[in-house]
Amino acid sequence: MMLGRRGLTAGTMAKASVPADGGATPLPLAGWWLRFAAYLLDTVILLCIAVAVFWVVWGTSGVAGTAGIAAAITWGTTDYLFRGVFYAPLLMRRRGEHNGQTIGKEVAGIRVVREDGWPMSYGAGVLREWLAKTLVIQVAGVALTGGVAVLLDYIWPLWDERRQALHDRLASTVVLEARPSSARLRLDTAAPESSSHAIAAGRTVSR
Repeated sequence: MMLGRRGLTAGTMAKASVPADGGATPLPLAGWWLRFAAYLLDTVILLCIAVAVFWVVWGTSGVAGTAGIAAAITWGTTDYLFRGVFYAPLLMRRRGEHNGQTIGKEVAGIRVVREDGWPMSYGAGVLREWLAKTLVIQVAGVALTGGVAVLLDYIWPLWDERRQALHDRLASTVVLEARPSSARLRLDTAAPESSSHAIAAGRTVSR
């Protein structure tokens, strides 16, 4: 698989999806801020789900004075189990242009791709989101480093050559922008046109 320093060509993702431009335009690596925005939006969605579940469960069977404990259990289950086992993997396994995307990633315009070029499956999603990110980084990492592992995982893409987080390295995934930027498309379409003008000019001079 051809994985460059700045991004992947759309052709390397042929197994995952068919690019609109026929596979010639590079897909840039997703920046840290886009990744953060996607994570933040997914967290807000999951928080809304957790609040709804909390009020349904505790509101019907809760005991006075236990709201804080119930809220902590509800959010812990949502963030540490539901996110990594159901929410993200089920969304990222979708076929076509939304493969590798959660709702947050879809809005941010980024997607997760596997380094071997195959589409994101449910199993690959669980490996990345739950085994690598949750169990290894957030649970074992916190137990061994007191939170340093989580911090490093979040900021690692800032200096990584391929903008991978630590959980990306563990799961063999890369995060790309979902489509080529308009500026890049303009450059790619302008290049052949410029070449044709140059050839035409050369013919005129030679005559």
